[in-house]
Amino acid sequence: MVRVYIVNDSGHDFNQALEYSDAPTSKQAFVFLSKGTINVFHVDRVKAQMKSKLDSFCQDDILLLCGAVALNAIAVKLLSEKFKWFHVLIFDGRTRKYTKREI
Repeated sequence: MVRVYIVNDSGHDFNQALEYSDAPTSKQAFVFLSKGTINVFHVDRVKAQMKSKLDSFCQDDILLLCGAVALNAIAVKLLSEKFKWFHVLIFDGRTRKYTKREI
């Protein structure tokens, strides 16, 4: 099952990203790596939490980039240690849609 790993549960509506998962519900499709406001100067705990959750990330899964740049950087670094490439979703504010990219 393809899942969407969301860098930060910031209260936004991520349901549009469901089209990139084959899970029947958002509860099964989405994995949140962090939640709410995070002090980006003290990210050790968040990094450990993200690493634990990303252990189940598979090559077909997708990382949805959102929230603080530091959190996105940590998630990308952790996945780049595990895979040569993976997919990300980037929100385009102009079109109001997610775009899938490979990095």
